[in-house]
Amino acid sequence: MTDTRNEDEHLERIWRMEEEGGGSLTLLRTHMGKDYDPLDIESLSRQGCLEVRGDEVAFTDPGRERARRLIRAHRLAELLVRDILGVPDFEAGACELEHLADTKVVDGICTLLGHPACCPHGLPIPRGDCCRAGAREVTSVVVPLTELEPGKVGRVVFLEASDEREIRLLGTSQIRPGTELRVRQRRPCYVVDTGTAAVALDEAVAATVKVLPLG
Repeated sequence: MTDTRNEDEHLERIWRMEEEGGGSLTLLRTHMGKDYDPLDIESLSRQGCLEVRGDEVAFTDPGRERARRLIRAHRLAELLVRDILGVPDFEAGACELEHLADTKVVDGICTLLGHPACCPHGLPIPRGDCCRAGAREVTSVVVPLTELEPGKVGRVVFLEASDEREIRLLGTSQIRPGTELRVRQRRPCYVVDTGTAAVALDEAVAATVKVLPLG
């Protein structure tokens, strides 16, 4: 008899292997070690979630959607536990939350966090309906740096920079998830204190920095 949570772990690992370029049952067994269970693979295959041909394993459409929901819940939970609840061991908490949260709860967390693009590990968070619709049923507690008044402090949750120049600037300025920034001024450009230096940012770049206001 298989356990749904154990099945979920297999689906998540297959998703991650796909992100890394693909895989096989042999590689899955290597990655999961003692947690690998061929009975879970058989069960997922019978449910129509996986296609297994020899050593090859692949998602069916229903299986991919089930895995997508799990990955989305897990990576959003990591951000919630780390940045909102302030728990250092965010991985353990996320593993529990991903199995408990239904779609509405996960979308609520996503909206609360401001629809983040990446988890704390820098891995992409699958988009949800709330992201595509720009839903705001729940007020986001994560805001662009540009919404902080001078003197206010925010902890960086994620970065939305996509331009190479912006990414390089933020990287060399040590502005990354977890950094606490104090806004010194907003005009004629944004100047923030990182704790070790004062950094000047134009408004477009500052808007890509998403922070949790701390006071």
